[in-house]
Amino acid sequence: MLITKNEQLKKFAPETRLWQGIPAIEKTRGGKLFAALYSGNTKETVGNYCALLVSADDGKTWADPVAVAYIGEHGRCYDPCLWIDPNGRLWFIWAEHPARCVKAVICDNPDAEPLVWSDEFCLSGEVMLNKPIVLTSGEWLFPSAFWDGRLYGFPGQQDVFGESTVGGSAVLKSADRGKTISRIGGAIVPSRSFDEHMLLEKQDGTVHMYVRTTYGIGESVSYDRGKTWTTAFDSKLGGPCSRFHIRRLRSGSVLLINHVNFTGRNNLTALLSDDDGATWKWSLLLDGRNDVSYPDVTEDGDGNIYVIYDRERGCFKKSMAEALKDAREILLCKFTEDDIKAGRGENIKRSTVSRLGEYRGEDKNPYGELALYSDEEYIKLLVNTAEPQDALEKIFSRFGVSCSQMHQIDRRALDGAISELLVGGASLALVERVVSILSANKTVSDGAGAVFGRMMDYISENLTQDFTLDDMAERLSASKFYLCHLFKEKTGTSVYRYRQELRLSKAKKLLLETEFSLGDISEQSGFCDQSYFTKLFKLLENITPTEYRKLNK
Repeated sequence: MLITKNEQLKKFAPETRLWQGIPAIEKTRGGKLFAALYSGNTKETVGNYCALLVSADDGKTWADPVAVAYIGEHGRCYDPCLWIDPNGRLWFIWAEHPARCVKAVICDNPDAEPLVWSDEFCLSGEVMLNKPIVLTSGEWLFPSAFWDGRLYGFPGQQDVFGESTVGGSAVLKSADRGKTISRIGGAIVPSRSFDEHMLLEKQDGTVHMYVRTTYGIGESVSYDRGKTWTTAFDSKLGGPCSRFHIRRLRSGSVLLINHVNFTGRNNLTALLSDDDGATWKWSLLLDGRNDVSYPDVTEDGDGNIYVIYDRERGCFKKSMAEALKDAREILLCKFTEDDIKAGRGENIKRSTVSRLGEYRGEDKNPYGELALYSDEEYIKLLVNTAEPQDALEKIFSRFGVSCSQMHQIDRRALDGAISELLVGGASLALVERVVSILSANKTVSDGAGAVFGRMMDYISENLTQDFTLDDMAERLSASKFYLCHLFKEKTGTSVYRYRQELRLSKAKKLLLETEFSLGDISEQSGFCDQSYFTKLFKLLENITPTEYRKLNK
């Protein structure tokens, strides 16, 4: 659904975004610049939307947004594309899932105010990230991808692209200036990765398709204006498995925006060819920083080239603090063909289309950070947790230190409530009961570090004794469940396994430093008998105690 009313658009303002990226750019005949990006939620998943921005001063300032494609929190609108067709109309295109279709709206006069849009309509395919081209024959070709039926970005779906046998990197055609559009063919592309393909008509009349692959950029050729295609081969253009841009300029030269001499997504560079892509004689570094990616390009009637791209999108982060460390910006470069030939980086005019700052969205805890929940919210979050042990660990993580020093009756009441929770599940009543016992003893608690130290002392002092967790809990006046949680948190192992490792370490020392018999060593190390000691030693060390002594003494 296309949203254009100002009141509704406030929901998608920059301050409500946690991340943004995958931009598109176009310039109208009247000089307006349009940009598009996509955002929503904390990553590329359900709840995504595509936003349209406009600038009337050649990119110095932007109205953000003036339209948004959004279908709600259970669907996705993503991978926007902008195109000015030969009639001067602005196409705003995006992918929409779970409908698995490419949607578009058209503005007949994008220089007018207000913008008036057509009804939404569907194009064949699932994603169309890059611009259509117009052949010398007058036909329009659209690069549209088919993703083998998978819903990328949806929970439970595999984000994998198979070796399609039906031409997943597909081509649509219109022979009537956009009135009707239909699929005519597609290329089989080994090692394809999200497709993101682009089309280029060569001077000999062939049409070349360039496709994002795991090794860089694949290439396929059509000799019949897009109907049939060769199996894709390595174009040798390279790239870090990321979006690129290739197009013919008004001069006849071919422009390629790609990563050059890259270590990841850095060194975004403009390359120029005057021999139809056979060689690339000139280059101009646009941005050498890390995490610069997904360029889109337009050229105006005066030969000015506009390149839009994203930097440090900020998606797929685990916390607000982590997201805010990224730039989360959409950048624009303006230069000419002559600038590329002369290598004049100082002539590049740079501007910022959008940069995110402090987040002010409605969701105050978008990453579900446990520390940001109130106690009441935290408890509700734990109710009906699938694994009771997981709920217990989260309870101790939040409230656990309060139980480190308790009166005898409190400890037993706590362990009784926890036993019920582990057997019967994390019901609201049981979670509240455990939390209330923990919270009631905050004033008599030691720090977790002090409790852990006392645990270590107890284990060392009783290494030769077969003490139980109940014995240790009784001695330390603490919950046995909390002691288990704390010990695992500090050491990564259990009390019993740690005790076994200490005993084994002591046994090794006695084997090497004394002439004691195996029976005496097993007893002094805390093992119940010599036979058990020998079997355990062989199991863990893959050698008998006697062999260990002979080899190392």
